[in-house]
Amino acid sequence: MIIFGLDPATHCGWAVFKDGDPVACGTWTLGRVGWEVGARIEALALELDQLRLACGPPEYLFYEQCFGARRSAELQHGLIGYIRYWCSRLCVPCEGLNGSSVKLSFAGSGKASKDTMLAEARRRWPHLDIPDDNAADALAVGVTGLERMNNA
Repeated sequence: MIIFGLDPATHCGWAVFKDGDPVACGTWTLGRVGWEVGARIEALALELDQLRLACGPPEYLFYEQCFGARRSAELQHGLIGYIRYWCSRLCVPCEGLNGSSVKLSFAGSGKASKDTMLAEARRRWPHLDIPDDNAADALAVGVTGLERMNNA
């Protein structure tokens, strides 16, 4: 079973799980300063399609629900809207997970810092190249989603 975990933002963390284990992760930069929301969504579309082609289609996708600052709300809602559209088009179930709940499940505190999340991800998966906190968050989202699936 292939699962994708996403942390949608301008620096979008992604993670791929196969049969419950993380096999790849990273961060996509969805544009540069001055890019419009539509261009950033198009960048996400291209990255998701490339990930699907490289790893196979996911059987489930989890993403972090975003409750960011007002200035980024338009982008966050646009990215999540596109993720949901992409999943619907491919008949892939998807679910948004509350960021605080993910942090609590993964690192033991709903207010875990970026450094704490990155350290915990590197502790759990020393074999993975985890470049930054965005990728760590995507891993946390994916593993939290898997735990929810296994407990359902």
